Amino acid sequence: MGGSYHTRHVEVSGGFNYRTGKPYTKPSQESTSVSNNIAYESPNSSHLDEYIRLDFSARYKFNIRKAKGELGISFWNVLNRKNVINVFYRQNDNNEIEQVTQNALGFTPNLSLRLKF
Repeated sequence: MGGSYHTRHVEVSGGFNYRTGKPYTKPSQESTSVSNNIAYESPNSSHLDEYIRLDFSARYKFNIRKAKGELGISFWNVLNRKNVINVFYRQNDNNEIEQVTQNALGFTPNLSLRLKF
């Protein structure tokens, strides 16, 4: 969901991103890594936590003599939620199964300046 507002020189927008937890498959409790294979539970039997992200941005357009410019600022993941986007499993050097978790970006501010000559 998103929305925006703009005037002649200013643009402001916001967005809200929500999705239910992505399904994934855990290793079974009896999983042994004897032959470098991981035994898994039923496919997609587990789900990640829900994903929620709130973003805001603003842009100001201006003129300096014959040049045009834009100054922008944005804030991604304003709520600074730890959103897990993927989980997978692998074997380490000791033949143990380890979980690898990939997270989305936390709170991320951005600043931009564009000049057109």
